[in-house]
Amino acid sequence: MSNSDKKSSASIAVFLASNGAQLNLKNNKEQTPLDLCPDPHLLKLLTKCSLDHHKSAQSAASEHATPTHGAPAQVRLTPAQDT
Repeated sequence: MSNSDKKSSASIAVFLASNGAQLNLKNNKEQTPLDLCPDPHLLKLLTKCSLDHHKSAQSAASEHATPTHGAPAQVRLTPAQDT
């Protein structure tokens, strides 16, 4: 594999990891994409990109999961009783 092929493959791998590719899925030999990564620097970068993507996805999901985000707490009012 030429040097430019390696760079292209690394760029594609980083793009996929940054966009949510599941790096923990295993093939029929029980190997993950990270198991097959020959370059320790690329392995570290892929792991970081994947973690960053999942953190931002969780953050976005939690913002959308709370419909009262930024709104005041709801208060239940009961009618005043005459004494």
